[in-house]
Amino acid sequence: MNISTELATDFNDIKSSIQMLEKRIEIEPGNHHTMHMLGYYYYMQGNFKKAITIFDKVVDIKPNTALSHYYLGLCYYRTANLEQALKSLTLAVGIDPEFCLAFYWIGRIQFYSGKTQKAIETLKKCMEKDAESLIAIYDLACMYMHIDQHKEAIELLERLLEMDSNNANAYYQLGVAFDKLGWHSEAKLHLEKALEMDAGNENAQTLIERISTTH
Repeated sequence: MNISTELATDFNDIKSSIQMLEKRIEIEPGNHHTMHMLGYYYYMQGNFKKAITIFDKVVDIKPNTALSHYYLGLCYYRTANLEQALKSLTLAVGIDPEFCLAFYWIGRIQFYSGKTQKAIETLKKCMEKDAESLIAIYDLACMYMHIDQHKEAIELLERLLEMDSNNANAYYQLGVAFDKLGWHSEAKLHLEKALEMDAGNENAQTLIERISTTH
């Protein structure tokens, strides 16, 4: 029985899915797939502590389930336990070395832990698995900007816009990067495009005004 497919067609909300899965677990308490789905729905509900309890049981029953380690890591991340999050996500990529999203979150945790260079290398690994991962490209560009490698950031952001031409954040970050390099006309052009897409971007408006008055 494909539980995930059945849930997608039989239930309209997370709460009813949780209720159904809990009933199934009463009948089949050792079914790791049902338990994983229950943990997933608690994660989607935002009940991360409950999800952690369930995913812990899943990986005890089935320790080589990369996806369960992954969601366990995300739950720990959402509860600000970065050490445990990193441990679980590292187990996930150890089981499945092609797990792009797990590498992505490892990179984010490394960055937030002040290990920017490690984070950059990890996101590069993520992009080796999926060269079109927009979130990895964007975050890697932002990390390069964080260490003032603006040309590398521009290359990545332009590549991102080739795949997603409506990405207001990418236009904004490009404007910032061009400004940092002193390429003010290019900066203003991209900032205006960002503002056109997101009229509420006050940072873009402020930077445009500064460029207009000083250059």
